[in-house]
Amino acid sequence: MKARFRHPGLVIVLLVCAALAGARPAGAQESAPAPAPVDVPLPLDEWVRAGEIEEIPWEVQVSPAYLRTDQRLAVDFTLRVPGPALNSLGPTHELYWLVRLQEPGGAWLNSDEPGRTPLEHPLTERNELEIILTALLRPGKYRAAILLYDRLSDKRSLAVREFEVGPLRPEPLPEAFRTLPPVEFLTAVSGWDAYFQPELQGKLWLPLQTKRPVEMEILVNFSTTKQYSGRLVAHYVNLKQVMGMLKPLTEIQLTNGRVSVTGFDLNARKVIFEQEDLTELDWPRLREAVSAMNPRVVSVEELLASQQRAAYFRDLLGERLHSRGDHRGGSGSSDAQPAPYRVFIVVSHYTLFPQGSDLTPVPAPEKCDCRVYYLRFQLGRASWDELEAVMKRLKPRRFEIRRPRDLRRALATILSELGKL
Repeated sequence: MKARFRHPGLVIVLLVCAALAGARPAGAQESAPAPAPVDVPLPLDEWVRAGEIEEIPWEVQVSPAYLRTDQRLAVDFTLRVPGPALNSLGPTHELYWLVRLQEPGGAWLNSDEPGRTPLEHPLTERNELEIILTALLRPGKYRAAILLYDRLSDKRSLAVREFEVGPLRPEPLPEAFRTLPPVEFLTAVSGWDAYFQPELQGKLWLPLQTKRPVEMEILVNFSTTKQYSGRLVAHYVNLKQVMGMLKPLTEIQLTNGRVSVTGFDLNARKVIFEQEDLTELDWPRLREAVSAMNPRVVSVEELLASQQRAAYFRDLLGERLHSRGDHRGGSGSSDAQPAPYRVFIVVSHYTLFPQGSDLTPVPAPEKCDCRVYYLRFQLGRASWDELEAVMKRLKPRRFEIRRPRDLRRALATILSELGKL
């Protein structure tokens, strides 16, 4: 959730965490402080019963529901207050805001603890305060009570909005939302947590039942290569995309087998993260690994070995492909239990290797009891990919992920195909 001051040509963003309290400049790489306590509880129920009021001039917008990369449905609530409107109430302010949601005729679905931020100086005439709150919701009809209150002037504005979150049509994963809470608000908006949203408690319902044991490994390319070398924007966009894709992939519930995750850096030619027998992604450890990456610093060794990046990926996938899994903690094959079916899900952007790279494909095992899926997305205008060429002998099932719906269809296809094993 965000509170920010807008000005033509200048935007100063305040990032607000937990229950939307406490402010921190944009770019801070740590969580914002816990909410400041409200000395006297706000009479929210009384205010809601009293109905809509506008003592602070404002504009309220409720966005249409949209699907996020992590496969949650989201609605944005935007509150805007012109600087002169706030200044007319006094030079300083102690603002509280809140969006409470309920199903029509039902109880409130979320807490009544408001967010808070103080304003110690008047805004300029051309500034405006903008507050954005994002709610994750299941399909259904909702009623929202939206509040902005200034304790110093004892003025408030309250709006009531009714809206509907419609089901996805078509819906390839009709049961995916069944285990999600009725509503969750995004709160982690600063630092690396903003990419993965670890504060979310709900998980998608993505069961995978197979007759034979399955070993699934998710291989994630966390680096941006060649055409994006040294570009911070591309680096962060790549991280946002792969984190969004990784969240639902790690929520697949494999009942007869196990899931592992391997994150690698092609530039440094090394694995930066591994987790086996996954039940819950070890986000603190992955966050530490990702934060250690610096796309603007390239060692001499990396420059000299840049043509070896394709070979590194070939060796990385080949080593896992040709192993039987027992050295990674598996039980191996036996007369009573067949060897696990190997599934690899590769997540990467379009990757172009340096000129002169050896693009010899990964050799396919003589009897490959395995399957490779390739979830590929674009960064910028990239339209050429050589990573797939290294996998071509394995005949990977490729999915182009251009929108969140593409990922949803890919997930449905993967679950359907593997469910037949």
